[in-house]
Amino acid sequence: MLHVFAAMQHLGARPQLAAWIAGVRYPSRWRNPVEPFTFNTLGTAPHLLTRTSMLHTAQRSRRRSVGGFSLVEAMVVVAIMGILVLLIAPRFDPVLAGRHVKAAKASFTGLYNRARMAAVQNRVNATITVTGNVASATVSTTWGGTQNVGTAVLFDTDFGVTATANPTTVTIQPSGLVRTGLPFELILVRSDAADTVRITGYGRIE
Repeated sequence: MLHVFAAMQHLGARPQLAAWIAGVRYPSRWRNPVEPFTFNTLGTAPHLLTRTSMLHTAQRSRRRSVGGFSLVEAMVVVAIMGILVLLIAPRFDPVLAGRHVKAAKASFTGLYNRARMAAVQNRVNATITVTGNVASATVSTTWGGTQNVGTAVLFDTDFGVTATANPTTVTIQPSGLVRTGLPFELILVRSDAADTVRITGYGRIE
């Protein structure tokens, strides 16, 4: 179309008419009759060439902006994240240890309360035993045997906690009171976090 426009102008046609015949948009600033509409040696209008160059430049900038990270940039980000993890992780370890100790204490408390309730309801003795980082509960039966109550607490396996009990056995009477194995103290430790469970003569946990 631009070649047709140039040929029409060479034949003496007015720029507006030549643009209309060639199907080329005639910019408003070309409508000044004093300013001639010329083409360069490539047959392209300078104004159109400038606009085309600007469009190409914008497209290249857009491609670079959405191209993503380079390999070097990605490696730098990964390295920074690794350093941050090394700096922050030690601060979270005491918090996690404290949560595990509390969870272990809550699990033992639940087992103890269940055994105490079984002793009162069935009018039999219940026994809590803590040995080898495992806490279990049993109740006496009418035929002279024992029966497990609830699920044993695996301090080391489930919570990563070391449990030390003194004494290792405490007996709950049918009244719910504790007369054997007092004072009972259970120490739970993980890293720098620790907690203690005590059972009173009234059968309550402190």
